[in-house]
Amino acid sequence: MDKVKKIAKSDFCISAILTAVTFFICLLVSNFNVIYATTDDLGTELMAVKGYLTPFISYFLSVAIIKLQTVFTKVNVFILLQIILNVVSVFAISFCFLKRFNKKAISIFCIFIINLLFAYTSFVLLQFTQTATIVCTAGYLIIFTVFKIETVKGKKIAGYIIGTLFILMSALIRTSCFYSVTLIFIIYTLCDLYMYIGNKRIKKDLLAEVFNKYIKVAVVCAFACILALGATRLSNYFLDLPQNIQGLRQYNTIRSQVEDYDIVPYENNEEFYNSIDIYSQNDLDILQGWVLDQDFFNSDRLSAIADYSSDYRSGKMGVLRAVNLVYDMVCQYTSVFSLEGFLITLILCAIIGLAVLFIFRNKLKMLFPFMFLISFLAYIVLRRSAPVLLIPLVAIAFITGLFFNRRHFVCITAIYGVVLSLTFYMSLTRISFRTVHSVCLPAIICMFLLIDKANLQKRYQNISKNNVKKILSSASVVVLTLICMLTAYMIPKTAYVKTPSPNAALNKTIENDAEHLFVTDVDSGVSIIMGNSDSPLRVPYRCDNVLIYGSMVGSPYFEDVKDSFGVSHLLPDMIDNDNVYYLISVDKTEKMEKMEQYFNDHYAENNEQVTFDIVDEVNGAYIFKVIREEIKD
Repeated sequence: MDKVKKIAKSDFCISAILTAVTFFICLLVSNFNVIYATTDDLGTELMAVKGYLTPFISYFLSVAIIKLQTVFTKVNVFILLQIILNVVSVFAISFCFLKRFNKKAISIFCIFIINLLFAYTSFVLLQFTQTATIVCTAGYLIIFTVFKIETVKGKKIAGYIIGTLFILMSALIRTSCFYSVTLIFIIYTLCDLYMYIGNKRIKKDLLAEVFNKYIKVAVVCAFACILALGATRLSNYFLDLPQNIQGLRQYNTIRSQVEDYDIVPYENNEEFYNSIDIYSQNDLDILQGWVLDQDFFNSDRLSAIADYSSDYRSGKMGVLRAVNLVYDMVCQYTSVFSLEGFLITLILCAIIGLAVLFIFRNKLKMLFPFMFLISFLAYIVLRRSAPVLLIPLVAIAFITGLFFNRRHFVCITAIYGVVLSLTFYMSLTRISFRTVHSVCLPAIICMFLLIDKANLQKRYQNISKNNVKKILSSASVVVLTLICMLTAYMIPKTAYVKTPSPNAALNKTIENDAEHLFVTDVDSGVSIIMGNSDSPLRVPYRCDNVLIYGSMVGSPYFEDVKDSFGVSHLLPDMIDNDNVYYLISVDKTEKMEKMEQYFNDHYAENNEQVTFDIVDEVNGAYIFKVIREEIKD
């Protein structure tokens, strides 16, 4: 009986219970409907369902999943793997915080806040970028926890190995997340070192003491990074073999630079665009609308646009553009003032007011209210969706900075400054929930890790002697919890998820028409034809007679579908081809006008025009035939 009680009170058991409860609550809130974000992840689905390699994740992981999928045919192995990795990572994060704070109330509170903010995107709104972030964060956290706690050598080595494997798995899933999480933990290491040195008297052997203390964790982290980067490099080598997806990887890299990021507008840059045979803004609208014409937008033309846009973003015009972006977003924010926006604004104003009232007297902390004012303005500018995660960062920075010492304040400010800078930079390129998620999750965890247990106890004792401070401290914890609850409530609405919209009638129409090829694009609501993909645990229904524009252009799957319908050059071959139709499920007028202009600019012959005629309409989805007509005088 005593042994059972001991196990029940162990960190392992408590972490498992916390993770299980969180998982169940997320499933309950989502009505047990786990959703997978299917945007550029089409490639990962094709990997699992049809065995095609993808440029998005590691070659080794792709091959392993493809092999496993042939054995476990009733589930989507890649998505099931993500669920398992997320659950294990959340468990590891909970376990590390219990070890860090010795089951104190602060550890439970930290776990609660982190789970509240990120569990929903871990268990319900799945996306492989977010999965890689959670796994990598858990890996670094395991390494630093083992480094901090006193334990036997064997357990330390085991912890370092497990943390390294987590980091390696993250890089195999999404290397870009490995970079962002690593950057945040480098800042955390420097902050931890700063706090450690600050508590020591300056003496001759201090450098040797610091070296001996941090050399192990530095070597382990460096080894993990080298292993992750080496695996990525080796993966790219195999993917670039001619028999694999060399052409797709090279083309997709260039495509991403012009489709996913901002490019120079046509206006005031006509001379450049005319030099590469682009004579209208419409061509750029089509390009960034995911209707990628591989024949016209070839590698050379895309490279020219990417290079010119890179110079534009880094030059003076980029500064002017940033100013215009700030102005436009402020105007948008003030003209469309939602209830949620009002509540968040009110909370941030209250935080700024408290900072001015309680911290302005301290000379060092005079910068605090100004920092939050900048944060508030940045949030207004970036308020479109993803930066909702900046709100709990502001609250955590303020509350911890209010009750801790100056060194802690400097460290919190450093981490927050890096996060804010990265977020603002991302807003000028391709900001989205999942990219901000890869910065905010490790940052929030690092902020909590910087809490000094001894200093916390001392501060609590001092606060207990003063009822006003005690009430203020309790109120601040409540405020932080409420802010995080509001943020967690908004996450499902702000995270970019293209939820599958089953349309039985359209599915049946396409499935029963195997003689024709239906061409569509991501922005046209392509999820409408994904069939039974509500649950990631079932292999999604996907028609072989539907060709989807976007990141899979030029892939083996893309070419195989074209070949099966006798199509060599997709867009020009659509004209007057009885076997190829265009499918769209958004407002047809604006989209069709742009498409018609594009076809007429590039593929219409003399005295002819290209038009889109509706041949069928199925529950809001329009099927067009592209025809060529003679222009009448």
